[in-house]
Amino acid sequence: MKLLRTIANVMKYCATEEYIILSDDYTYIYDINLDLLKEIKKRCSILIQFNKTILFQEQNGESIFKIEKSTLKEKIGKYFLSQYFIVGDNLFVLNENDSIIEFDSNLNELKKYTIGRFPKFLFFNKFIRTPNGKIICYDLYSNSILWEYNFSDLLNGIEIKQIGEFIFNDDKIYFYLYDDRGSYRSTICIDVNTGEILHKYGNFGGDLYLFEKKIGVAAYNTIQILDTLTNQVEEYDFSEILAEHKLEIRWNGNIFTEEGLLYFIGTGGAKNKVGLLNLKTQELLWHASFDIPETEYNINQQVSNIKLQENKFYVHCSDNTLHIFENE
Repeated sequence: MKLLRTIANVMKYCATEEYIILSDDYTYIYDINLDLLKEIKKRCSILIQFNKTILFQEQNGESIFKIEKSTLKEKIGKYFLSQYFIVGDNLFVLNENDSIIEFDSNLNELKKYTIGRFPKFLFFNKFIRTPNGKIICYDLYSNSILWEYNFSDLLNGIEIKQIGEFIFNDDKIYFYLYDDRGSYRSTICIDVNTGEILHKYGNFGGDLYLFEKKIGVAAYNTIQILDTLTNQVEEYDFSEILAEHKLEIRWNGNIFTEEGLLYFIGTGGAKNKVGLLNLKTQELLWHASFDIPETEYNINQQVSNIKLQENKFYVHCSDNTLHIFENE
């Protein structure tokens, strides 16, 4: 892994196949070779990638702009981009009247849904809420309940919570429950059309990450992979390799790839580190640490997030420094 550039004062960033957009007091558009194409004298609050378009917003609830071919295009309207769902080729966002608007891939408005507050999860013609220890599936068009369960129906425990991402795959929804006051934990699989409980994967769960037809989770020194076709869970123990380099894996924000690689963020004493594991050969291929100074506004001194785009690997730290690497 080769370090290409380190850039300070990056509040927000977004990377596509063609562009890298960075924002501090102004917003800067670079080509994939990190040559500056354009400076936009606007500070960005929210940047999201939607298909091949970047959506730009100065403040949540204000006008949305499109960035295309290094140019800031026309306003789309006022929406709340801090919460959104991309489902297939369509985008769902909240407007200023508390309605959810569905856009097609060209950002043409398709439909408006009046369902109250923004849902926990949305997929095609259904959405999920999780109020007061329940999971409830609704029809998006009628806002009627299709099925529901108490968390206690799905997992034994005293104080059951849901954390991590919801995963939608082949008309099934996967989500992780754990007992905050006990040792019970499980990932639940439910048929979204019938509400039938299909599987409970005991002692498997965390921040679920879908790749191919598999779901990966990682934490500390253990990685687990669920094959959704066979319902088998494969577990990898990297405790010796990671301990040798004083590394531990954070429970969320990691990236699994189809090639059997895991790009991970460190935790505990390794929260200023990232690494790359080969799950097939069970090797630590690469790792790096970053000097993240403590300031009044940066007391955590940690890696905030990572992103993989083509052969570029982006590491954004809590001091707003962005490190850009290239896979060699």
